[in-house]
Amino acid sequence: MAKYDYTTPKDILNSIKQKKKQGYSVYRLNDKKQYAQYHEVILKDKKKANKIYNEIRKDLNKPLTKAPKSSPKEMVKFLRNLQIKETGSFVQQPTLLSIEIERAKHILFQLTDHNLKPKYPLKFLNRINTGKKLKKYFKSLLFDFSKNNGDELNLAITGLPNIKKRNFHKFSKEWDKAFYECLELWQDPKTGYWGPWVKKGNKIIKYRGLSTTFHMIGLYFNKKTFKLNNPKYEMKHKKRLIETTWKIKNKDYPWGWLEKGKWSTHHNFDVAEIFSRLLNVVKEKDKVRKLFNKFLKWCLEQQKSNGGFIGYYPWEKEPSIRSTQFAILLLRAIGYFSEPHRKRVWSKVRLPINNYRIYTKLPKNNFDTSNLKSIIYTKKTTLDPLDTRQKIFNFWKKHKHEDPTQALNMSHILEFEKFSVKKIKIFKKIPKLKKNEFLIKVNKYGVVK
Repeated sequence: MAKYDYTTPKDILNSIKQKKKQGYSVYRLNDKKQYAQYHEVILKDKKKANKIYNEIRKDLNKPLTKAPKSSPKEMVKFLRNLQIKETGSFVQQPTLLSIEIERAKHILFQLTDHNLKPKYPLKFLNRINTGKKLKKYFKSLLFDFSKNNGDELNLAITGLPNIKKRNFHKFSKEWDKAFYECLELWQDPKTGYWGPWVKKGNKIIKYRGLSTTFHMIGLYFNKKTFKLNNPKYEMKHKKRLIETTWKIKNKDYPWGWLEKGKWSTHHNFDVAEIFSRLLNVVKEKDKVRKLFNKFLKWCLEQQKSNGGFIGYYPWEKEPSIRSTQFAILLLRAIGYFSEPHRKRVWSKVRLPINNYRIYTKLPKNNFDTSNLKSIIYTKKTTLDPLDTRQKIFNFWKKHKHEDPTQALNMSHILEFEKFSVKKIKIFKKIPKLKKNEFLIKVNKYGVVK
């Protein structure tokens, strides 16, 4: 709910920001902040929101826990310890079920990635662990026109399948069928989009939510194979969805691509993933490729000298772990950091040589730099993905403790644990090769020619 930070008193926002920079864990503070924002923005209950904000001010004067600066596994153990024994939730109580699901989705992913399990049973999921309970919860949000439940629907419905597949909690046999029935009911056949429903008179208005729609597509299609996650359930209205996506390119978020009239790494990432996953039904594939080239150029311009990125919001001046994470997600979605995306979008396209690399032994993986001697730029070109990765690593190493969840996601995507990062020598012209050295041609999407 960071998009609602504009409602939060500045003294609280600044204090939380300072605590975060000082290395303290601010998850509990942010949990309360989100709950206050929900009361202020969604329920229009300013009195209740102010009461929670005052509680946060008191909490800011209490001792806080330092977030770990050590290895990723220690960071995961730290996140594991956020769990509340009584409920199994990882979020400060009281709160919304959707926020509990969203936090659990990210933390359980990291636990699985590091061969760990949650400390306590996930009792908070008992509210929606059967098909009947799930439908009741879903419809209570979709058909409640007294307030905008778009965020709750988005977070909850997106997170649940990701949690279920990790097998840390028992779900009923009919749960999958009920889940996809909810998705079909929610999708607007006129636009192919998902979003909040609002009732005006006797008419239901179905809004086109960019982020929500991207998340729903991700529930149908695997991001690595681009095949259906569950072959029993095919997504409908795909062509209409693509048409709608182009139509909203000049509109502001949440109904379009723009953030206050400007591009954003967050929204561009959503757009890129939509086109990548549905590329088979896109008629104008070259139009998508031209767009991705523009995304690449623009995104790399958001990287600062310390390796971090801005671009999540147009007014950002200082890089953060969050903004850098979304830049990485965007770059992955257009094929710059991802071989599956690259092959899907660019496999039938001849791209000119962008730069050269010198290896003593050919790499086995895109991020394997163990035998990389140098990168050569013979002219001004797009940065080599390995060069960009190294710069990001320098920023990540220094700032990862400020936001462990986002930092761990960055490490997972760029494989910092699996493949070490070393300083790469950069040359402006091709040096004379030594014995057992190989000169490799590379295009701007990292494809070794």
